[in-house]
Amino acid sequence: LAAGKAKLITKSGPYAKVLAVVYPGTKIPWETFAKIFVAFGRTHTPWRIVWFAHPKKREILYADAEPDPAHLNGGYAYACMPETIVIYREEEVERVLIHELLHASCTDNMNKSEEEIEVLTETWAELFLVAVLANGSKRKAHQLWKIQAQWISNQEAALIKMGVTSPKSFAWRYTVGRRQVLEGLGIQLPSATPSLEERSISLRFTSPDLV
Repeated sequence: LAAGKAKLITKSGPYAKVLAVVYPGTKIPWETFAKIFVAFGRTHTPWRIVWFAHPKKREILYADAEPDPAHLNGGYAYACMPETIVIYREEEVERVLIHELLHASCTDNMNKSEEEIEVLTETWAELFLVAVLANGSKRKAHQLWKIQAQWISNQEAALIKMGVTSPKSFAWRYTVGRRQVLEGLGIQLPSATPSLEERSISLRFTSPDLV
């Protein structure tokens, strides 16, 4: 802010308050934010989101090393605390918002391990995002999920080659572990498309073709 490269924008509504530190060129998806807040509903304490819209992308710096938290994470929230959501990337802000809202709205099963909680939350966040973007259209939801399912499969194939094969790998809880959750819901993933693996290794969890 002091350097003049970013500015603070705030917006409040009946469901939430968003404090966004944005940069030149930042795209703020207010309409999608509103749909997400409405879908989650109101709480006794309004949702409060602090968003640092930094342009840094999720990327792998070394092809022979497993991704670590710095490559993957984009936000955090405390369980059952609607006012604690912080997001610190511009990339995939809609998906990260849903992920953190799920944590803040008490969906975590504390009897499960951290890895299990995160992979469940992430998988449901992606399904939730597809539902929101579909705007009530089953046909569009099917089309969007087809895109996302292929992205998951391609990314999984690339990361497995890098050694991300079990919960011992930090990246598993957000990427490779999704297959297990989806199959538990009766959702099968398509085969990976090798020509797309390199694009998928960007480490964003959702396909750029969704939004």
